[in-house]
Amino acid sequence: MESHRLVAGRVIDGFTLEELVHTGGMAALWRVTKAGETRPMLMKVPFLGEGDDPSAIVGFEVEHMILPRLTGPHVPACLAVGDFAVLPYLVMEHLSALSLDARAKQAPIAPEDVVWLGAQIATALQDIHRQHVIHFDVKPANIIIREEGSAVLIDYGLARHDELPDLLAEESDLPIGTSAYMAPEQVLGNRTDPRSDIFSLGAVLYELTTGHLPFGNPTSRAGMRQRLYHEPKPPRALSDRIPPWLQEIILKCLAVDPDDRYQTAGQLAHALRHPDQVVLTERAERIKSPGFVKRVKSWWQSHNQVPTPSVRIMDRLDRAPMS
Repeated sequence: MESHRLVAGRVIDGFTLEELVHTGGMAALWRVTKAGETRPMLMKVPFLGEGDDPSAIVGFEVEHMILPRLTGPHVPACLAVGDFAVLPYLVMEHLSALSLDARAKQAPIAPEDVVWLGAQIATALQDIHRQHVIHFDVKPANIIIREEGSAVLIDYGLARHDELPDLLAEESDLPIGTSAYMAPEQVLGNRTDPRSDIFSLGAVLYELTTGHLPFGNPTSRAGMRQRLYHEPKPPRALSDRIPPWLQEIILKCLAVDPDDRYQTAGQLAHALRHPDQVVLTERAERIKSPGFVKRVKSWWQSHNQVPTPSVRIMDRLDRAPMS
């Protein structure tokens, strides 16, 4: 059965397809109903037709394995999964709120709003990390803010679970993620570090605060590698509304070396909620990008970088200081 042939009115395992809500590059989203079920629901069905990108089914299989294992308010509730031998699908709660992508298109937004949003997203990241998952695609389009304020992380097609095979790493040695938000270690093919999500969240905070992407939106591996040795323009050089402590937080998230970032998303959430406790360094007042000599030194270090050894997510979180 091919997902392209689905039409409104069709019933699949008791779910009635009501309306095609969205068609993306790898899957379609249908609004569905089921007798006895009052919650709004979406069915996600991957494209399996001839000529479709084979990575779509790999990414969907990853999400098919990971999403049902996740619980709590920071993930969409998974209500049903389809048999891969018949028709693979995921049925999940339909979140009525818009993604953060709409807000990002209005950036720059007020720093106090960025701080509040960042704390919600960092809390959500800490929750999924505690459930053995690294998202690896943190970006505005994959973040939804519920009406009561909590952040929801969606789309786990690029994620990794500590206790499951990393199918994406097995299938490709290319960088996996969205180039504008991808951490340096992801560019190098490392899919073992939850601090990659902290870098990506730093890129989101930079975008919301300044209206610019910290590293642009490169399409080549060479372009993506530039973030290993080229630091972004300090946010305060783009807007004097940004307090020094917020620039300190954003640039710390965007550190090339994961050891120089916040070690857990929980630490980042705490910093955003308690700016009076943020330790300021020279980053806080920086108004220029590093000079040529430092960039050359960083470039040399990036070309001699040794891959980080694989460490279980929970082991890394348990070793990190609490604040």
